[in-house]
Amino acid sequence: MAFQVDKVIKEAIDLLEKNNIEEAKRKLKYAYEVYDRHAWLSKDGKLYEKDVYDRFSKKGVPFKSTHSFDVDVVVLQKNHKVKLIECKVIRKDFLYLYPSDYEKLYTIYRKLKTLGYMPEPIVAVKMPKRKRERLIVLKEEWMKKGFVIKIRFHQSSRRITVDWFVPRKMRNNGKK
Repeated sequence: MAFQVDKVIKEAIDLLEKNNIEEAKRKLKYAYEVYDRHAWLSKDGKLYEKDVYDRFSKKGVPFKSTHSFDVDVVVLQKNHKVKLIECKVIRKDFLYLYPSDYEKLYTIYRKLKTLGYMPEPIVAVKMPKRKRERLIVLKEEWMKKGFVIKIRFHQSSRRITVDWFVPRKMRNNGKK
């Protein structure tokens, strides 16, 4: 199944390079349907990925790329812009994203940047218990330096905040 989806995605990218957008959308929709039938995901995560996929389908050509890029959703846009979206569904009021969590996202980001694309790494976080969601655009500086990113829901203000900090291990190694 992974081979079939990857093959269709490569064909769609070739069609996009030839400016055949409608045919590319049709191919990517087919690839998504194949993936959707065979995906092994939790129910909430699967539904949220589908929601993100549908939301970004108006802004570009989205496709599920768990097999080819190791990122949940990739959205191709005009002028070599690419959005790399990693979806997270959390039950608690906070989430820590460690460098190991966004390592694949950063690897794909660097590859696309060297190829001349303008990638934008995004982490889509949904808190179903609080009925909140947030799209967090990761900065290259954060990923390069290996910051831990803390996403937190504040009960009093009903807001979601994003903080970043250097892990202790890196701080201790830097002093020596």
